[in-house]
Amino acid sequence: GEIYFDDSYSQNPIINAMAVGIVETHRIIRATADIPGSPVFVVGAATGRDGIHGATFASEDLSEASAERRPSVQIGDPFKEKLLLEATLELSDSGTLIGVQDMGAAGIACSCSETSDRAGTGIEIDVNKVSRREENMTAYEVCLSESQERMLVIVKAGQEQTARDIFAKWDLHADEVGRVTDTGRFVVYEDGKIVADVPSTSLVLGGGAPQYRRNYRRPDSLDALINFDPSHLPAPADYTKVLKKLLASPNIASKRWIYEQYDHTIGTNTRVGGGRSDAAVVRVPGTRRALAISTDCNSRYVGIDPRRGAALAVLESARNIACTGGRPVGITNCLNFGNPMKLENYYFFHEAVSGIADACEALEVPVTGGNVSFYNESGGKPVLPTPAIGMVGLLENVENAVTIDFKEEGDFIALLGDIGPDLGCSEYLKVIHGVRAGVPPRLDIPKEKSLIELLADLGEANLLQSAHDISEGGLAVTIAEQAMAGNIGAILTFPWKGLVVDTLFAESSGCVVVTVSHDKWAGFKHLATEHGVKVQMLGRVGGSLIIINDWINLPVSEAERIYESVIPDLMTEKAMLSSLEKES
Repeated sequence: GEIYFDDSYSQNPIINAMAVGIVETHRIIRATADIPGSPVFVVGAATGRDGIHGATFASEDLSEASAERRPSVQIGDPFKEKLLLEATLELSDSGTLIGVQDMGAAGIACSCSETSDRAGTGIEIDVNKVSRREENMTAYEVCLSESQERMLVIVKAGQEQTARDIFAKWDLHADEVGRVTDTGRFVVYEDGKIVADVPSTSLVLGGGAPQYRRNYRRPDSLDALINFDPSHLPAPADYTKVLKKLLASPNIASKRWIYEQYDHTIGTNTRVGGGRSDAAVVRVPGTRRALAISTDCNSRYVGIDPRRGAALAVLESARNIACTGGRPVGITNCLNFGNPMKLENYYFFHEAVSGIADACEALEVPVTGGNVSFYNESGGKPVLPTPAIGMVGLLENVENAVTIDFKEEGDFIALLGDIGPDLGCSEYLKVIHGVRAGVPPRLDIPKEKSLIELLADLGEANLLQSAHDISEGGLAVTIAEQAMAGNIGAILTFPWKGLVVDTLFAESSGCVVVTVSHDKWAGFKHLATEHGVKVQMLGRVGGSLIIINDWINLPVSEAERIYESVIPDLMTEKAMLSSLEKES
């Protein structure tokens, strides 16, 4: 996962969740209403008023006035959701299912119009037949309710009782509310009268729903930010102290306090998780294969150069997949931005989408879906533009999954790629100098692609002991994280060019630190040469200290104490303050 802290999120926190599943291709269920005359069911939980106007409320700036129109929050019921999932899968196996769609934004209205439009059909429903948990609901409210744990299900005519029996077995409502028609229209009845009658396509994105080509304007304020030159800042007097401060930054510090509150090994298929690799690795049951899963976005980069920043988010996700030995196969996204009606906000959205497209086309990785969340503003100020990228990759052999931890005393430590003057927008600038400016890291997509292909080949050939890409905090933080993960030190002695501060803390894209055992070094070098990726020997694994030339000397134990304590201490402090406020 990815956890990122910035003041812009303090009144408008962004939470994006990515779900990854596995399906046999012959069992794929379509979200279509194909056959006129087929019965239409609303299944799962009863319908209430919760979430009405949830989609439209999400399209407003947050203010005191808009808070008065806040919809009642949908309360999720994970157990009922599990029952609904199992019932849907059983219905699919029964051979009675034509189509199914989960009910999200705009509820019944959205699912009916989308499933019928995809098939070129129509749907008519009677809202009197929809189970409700609140009294005196209008047809309008029933159609737009966003109550959780509901699906629209279309079954084969004559198989209605089979569907009812399956959902009854799982203790779920199964209301037959209508039928598929050949009219191409979404029609709603209440008390025997038509209360809504619209072409399905008029409500569907990509159909007849309005589409806008909005104007945008690049903010003039970006010029000063991009023109900032970090090389003019004074060099640190103590690089070890800088590293300790970076390890104490919430954006870099261990997120163990968070992820250990969840069961991330349930089902026993998680092969690598919990911060042990650059991407989670989950085995595919019944095979030797595994999925590598990563989510990424450095919103500070996107806030200064949105096209480059969004492309870098895609590339970091791909690097993280490749660092486990996987090959990227697809992405999804959640694009979190401010009010698109403001020209300068829309500039960030337009450019970020273009950057995602640039990277995905070059990597030949499809965008399988996604979501857009606009109006993430409070007090008239937007959050940092946050195009969160979720990527899935494939490992052919789960036994070859690569982790970040240093393994054996004496293993060679090497750098793949080339660190350069990439301090712009860095965590170093923010933490040490209080500066959020400068050009984001250089972008070289062809080189990145070569590196990603190399890492996947190295993983498949079982030539790596560990791999960890350089990101927030630069090389020094990368080495420290690998040492802490393996509970073993490292001695790095290597020549360098340029400024020491760049070598240690620049967040150069397309760089990965790997460790290789002596007997596999020749094979490793041969593959790197074949892919045209630069290799620099840095040092060796060993001891109890993190030593980088004569710049940094830090015990692994001290680094770990800092790294692991930051977020627990912050949360304890937050809890104490909250308790004191209640007492007062």
